[in-house]
Amino acid sequence: MDRDRPVCAQFSKLGACRYGERCVREHVRPSSSRTLLLANMWLGVEQLHAAADRARVPRLEFSPQQEMARFDDFFEDVYLELERHGEVRRMLVCANASPHLAGNVYVQFRDEKAAQRALDAVDGCFYEGRRVSAQCCSPIDFEGARCSSYERSLCERGEQCNYMHVREITDRLYDALFRRERSSRKAHRRTNGSGSRIKGVRSPRSSRDRRGAGISRKKDKHPHRRRSGSAGSTHKRRRHGSDSEGCEPPAPPPAAVETSE
Repeated sequence: MDRDRPVCAQFSKLGACRYGERCVREHVRPSSSRTLLLANMWLGVEQLHAAADRARVPRLEFSPQQEMARFDDFFEDVYLELERHGEVRRMLVCANASPHLAGNVYVQFRDEKAAQRALDAVDGCFYEGRRVSAQCCSPIDFEGARCSSYERSLCERGEQCNYMHVREITDRLYDALFRRERSSRKAHRRTNGSGSRIKGVRSPRSSRDRRGAGISRKKDKHPHRRRSGSAGSTHKRRRHGSDSEGCEPPAPPPAAVETSE
């Protein structure tokens, strides 16, 4: 770590920075953590369309129902694979348009040992033909990192927003994963296709590592589900400022970024 360089607040908060390697501030990466970042793992419609345009091939079109089903399948695949390595406390998937946040999967485990087992197992493997890039991430204040304006359909900053635009799973999947007993969850997995779709995953070292994943409800009863702070709701939740202030980027100003001549 370069002590002469200031720490990048955005990278410390989300494990990602819009300036990437060009950022003149220090990106501090922890050697171990309870939180993992699987960078750009989810491909939404916007990313698929952009990839098709770059390749000059026809775009694939999805109805809202098809896109929701795609996301549920993705969330279930990743969650069930990661929970084999230890208790998963939270798993959030970003729907942001900005490249450094788009499709990011943040997973918080109960302890660092479980996170390390999952990191060793999935980093460098493949999911739907794309290599999985997993890394340790600094502890994240998930409540403070979520964009309250987006959850009320009021965020207008688009790619400039540096708060999480969290993608929601359906009630059906929530019930299947978090409201049933573990045996029922296994039956659900068999019904919807057995086996991991993440290729090359290394299995846990012993049967003791295959502990049942439980969601802690001490602070947040439904950490993966649709938030009640959506449009039309009067529910009060922690917010990071007003509608306009809630999306102010914490990244260093453009003047602080090194650019090539």
